Formats: sequence, C-alpha cells, structure tokens
Amino acid sequence: MRNNSRLLLVVVLTLVISALQAGEKVVNTRTLVRKFGDDLAAAWDKFPLPNQKTVLSQTCTDLNTVFSSAIMKVDGPPNQTVKQMFRAYLDNVARVRELFKVEKMKQERGTYARGCDMALKREITFATDYQKERTTQQCFEMLMDFLEAAREEFIQDANRDLRSATYQQANNVFSEILRFAKFAPGIDYAVEMDNSVKAARIRFPTTTDALRERNGPAFQLCDSAARAIKQKSTQGR
Repeated sequence: MRNNSRLLLVVVLTLVISALQAGEKVVNTRTLVRKFGDDLAAAWDKFPLPNQKTVLSQTCTDLNTVFSSAIMKVDGPPNQTVKQMFRAYLDNVARVRELFKVEKMKQERGTYARGCDMALKREITFATDYQKERTTQQCFEMLMDFLEAAREEFIQDANRDLRSATYQQANNVFSEILRFAKFAPGIDYAVEMDNSVKAARIRFPTTTDALRERNGPAFQLCDSAARAIKQKSTQGR
C-alpha cells in the first residue's frame, strides 16, 4: 500500500509539472488553485464508491501535498490590485458550490477552501498596490469593504464556515496593508477609533439573532482593527 501511495504521488507530481509547462498557458497562484479544486473534484468522480474511500482519501492528501508545495513556487497574477485579488479569492472560494455539492464531500470542500487561503496569502504580495502608503482610515475602510463582500457572498447559513474563513482572510489582508500605512501627525487616533467603531456598527448591525450570527464576527474584527490602529499610533508604527 505504501509503494502504491508513493507511485500515486509521483504520478500526481508529474501531472502537475506537465500542467505547469503545458503550451503557453500562464501559470500563477490563480490558475494553480483552480486546478487544485478541479483535481479534488475529479478524484471524487474517479473514486465515488464507499469501498474506494481509502484511495480517495490518499489521492486528496497527495494532491494537497503537491499543491501546498507548488503554490509557494509561483507568482501572483500580474497587474492586479489588492482589492481585485480579494475579489478573485472570494470567487475562488465560491467554486465549492459547484465542485463539492454534497455533504459527503465536506472534507474536500474544506481542503480546497484552505487552498484558496494559501493562494491569497501567496499572491497578495504581488499586488501592484501592496506597499502603497495608505492612511489608516483607508486601510480600515478596505477591511470593512472586504468583510461586507465576504458576508454577501456567503450569506446563507449553509455557508457559515466559508463566511468565517473569508472574514479571517479579510482581516489578514488588512494586517498586511496596515504595515505600510501612514500615521500622519495631527490626527487624534482616539477619535478616529471611536468613529471607525461607529461606522462598523452601521455596516455590521447586530440587533437581532440573525444579524448577530452574520455580522457579529465581522464587527468584532473591525473593533479589534480600530483598536490596533490606535495602539500603533502610540508606538510610532
């Protein structure tokens, strides 16, 4: 069984390398993560029976191993802004609805979603405006925009796991761009923090149980972000 697994891994590696080198197709984080999702779904088509569960699991594990290594060796797509990359990330995650439609595919759904997270983390540093010197308020507003887009994309209760995951990635991107933010003199960051929290309450109300379920985590991230900006302002970045 061990030899068969090794052989399968070699085959998978060969397929990935050949795909990366095929024709003139542009290979980057975006195309690689799409191929990863397609390959996981194809594994289900190839091994759909209950008595094939072991080989299915091993195949998906091998695909994940290959992807996790390969994604760190390719660049992000060219000429893309941070906002464009986050939108593309949401679109990639949303593919789970077509690739992994049934409950028994839940594990592969999660594997692919985490692959999308890895792809975003890798490609965001290739954004044309990654190191742009934004104001702290611009960074905060981008966070709210990302969280709102994630909420609307995965607003159904059946997708709360994806909503939670994409919320976290929105926060991760915020942390990245905040590293290059401009802390201008003469700004009362305590007042800015209060105003930011008030704006977040409007964008992410939690006045009912349903709203609290969808918006509560997003508001908490905004609240923490506003406080982080205030804290950094006292440390001179």
